[in-house]
Amino acid sequence: MSHAQRIAWTTLALALVGLGVLSARSLTRADGERVPIRPLRPAPGGVERIVAVQPFLLERAWRHTWRAEQPAFDAGWLVVLEVDPALVVPRQIQEPVLYAGEQTVERVNFGHGSGRVVAIVPSLRTADGGVALDLASTLLWFGTPMLPERVDALRASEELARAVKLGVEPLAVPAAGGTLRLPSRDELDEHAALLVLEHAPDEADLGLGLLVPRVGREAEPK
Repeated sequence: MSHAQRIAWTTLALALVGLGVLSARSLTRADGERVPIRPLRPAPGGVERIVAVQPFLLERAWRHTWRAEQPAFDAGWLVVLEVDPALVVPRQIQEPVLYAGEQTVERVNFGHGSGRVVAIVPSLRTADGGVALDLASTLLWFGTPMLPERVDALRASEELARAVKLGVEPLAVPAAGGTLRLPSRDELDEHAALLVLEHAPDEADLGLGLLVPRVGREAEPK
């Protein structure tokens, strides 16, 4: 996306946020409603449902800094999750870590006001170059409070075992749009930004900030 296009997107986003009609591009929603539906019983692990999903592939890999090993990834899922707001209150200390199977998940926004978290779930690729992670069979939950960048493979495995004992089960996955094929993490952030503006309008400043052009950002992992 060119500099002029990004400015145009930011201007349009500001206008649409004011009107309250912003819709995510290239993302299939689970339903048409905007008010979170709370189940009668809280879901084990704090993730109530998957609202929307979008697979993505990156031409240039990115570091997963929400993990101790900081593995590189060039595929994954962009997701919108309905969560327990009490688990995502902004903190400057340890916080409940969001997991997908044995992987930590990068939260794009907080979600404490809306109850919805836009997140990036890294994945390996299949032999034919697709997204390998099957969300339909993957547990999503909030684990023990800690700094996510300190979670290593052993800790992630232990947290998954705890989640199984807690009774966490895979969630229904809504229909996904076509795979996003993007040059780099910058373009992925633009898609995430529009989702934040739609699903978490109280965090509009964050969403608009992600639409601002980046200068000199390192795209490929070292």
